[in-house]
Amino acid sequence: MTVMFFLTLFFFLFPFVGYLRRPDHRTEYQATHTVAVIAAHNEQRVINQIIGDCEAAGFSEVVVVADRCTDETATIAASHGCRIIFVDCGSKTKALNEAIPQIVKYQDNTAVIMFFDADNRLGDDFLRGVLPYFMDHDMVQCRVRSLNVNTWTARMYLIMMGSWVRFQDALTVLGRSNILCGTGWGARADTLKRWPQDCRSLTEDLEYTGITRASIYFARDVDCYDEKPTRFSTSMRQRTRWVRGAWQVILTRMLDFDPRKWYVLALPIVNTWFVILFFKSLLFFRNGLASWLLSFVLSSVINMVYYALLLDRRDLSRLSMLDLLTYTAWCMTNYPIALYGLITWRVSSWYRTPHVGGSRNDL
Repeated sequence: MTVMFFLTLFFFLFPFVGYLRRPDHRTEYQATHTVAVIAAHNEQRVINQIIGDCEAAGFSEVVVVADRCTDETATIAASHGCRIIFVDCGSKTKALNEAIPQIVKYQDNTAVIMFFDADNRLGDDFLRGVLPYFMDHDMVQCRVRSLNVNTWTARMYLIMMGSWVRFQDALTVLGRSNILCGTGWGARADTLKRWPQDCRSLTEDLEYTGITRASIYFARDVDCYDEKPTRFSTSMRQRTRWVRGAWQVILTRMLDFDPRKWYVLALPIVNTWFVILFFKSLLFFRNGLASWLLSFVLSSVINMVYYALLLDRRDLSRLSMLDLLTYTAWCMTNYPIALYGLITWRVSSWYRTPHVGGSRNDL
């Protein structure tokens, strides 16, 4: 219990190290070819937007990995002249495992390959901003911002992702490899050839971060916008998949991790602490409801100040004080999710989060 307490305290304070990060000094990188890879399963409502954004950003080629698509996703991609790779996998992890070797096979080593989800949006200057990072780094993770904030659930994701930026910045300050976020990341072709993606879990980003020997750099000033769930029930299903995937990585791939990246495993291990807190919070009721409510209110106020200090002005401008105050309640829903995810960690079925699309006016 003491170990978990100090581990949690470390994660609580560690993001503030990110404030020590200095601006990046970048030099121009001449890529022979730039490829945007979009993983998609029945994404006809949004696929047109991300393809258009990739074209406007100046990518040489757009590849759509169509996994068991039964709608017009492939037809829309074909109308844009995209290369389409059809797979029958039923999960993003397996789809990318199968598609990436086909993509990099004919690429020059200096080609840059970026990966996106079908619901993402990009600014016109995205490629111009990210390419210089590949002069000194094999693999780059861009900043993933929330595209939509139209519901309370979506705004909770904004707080979560916004505070995660400070954690990534702190790793950069300490000279450690950063962590992939599932979208908005890329690598040079030679890197993907040398360390192919061979993932098995529901969280291929966490898994690939650990098993690849390539160092990952966080490009905090290059934004990729990701649509977040608007309904709480959808969020519960998505986070359950994340937790299951994290346990799958811990229990099946830990020995395959790069020894220099074992600290990455500390993130899912914190899920154990969530399970403990879930049961511990129930014990507060033995002292009466009033005592439990007082503890909850004090935690909410502390967390409100804490996350207000971590978020940047742009994210804060999209939130209200009530959003920050209720984020503690949102975090408490992770407790039963962590427990259920541990119990059902062997479940490998993929849940696709529904997408409706977002306007570039939100960028």
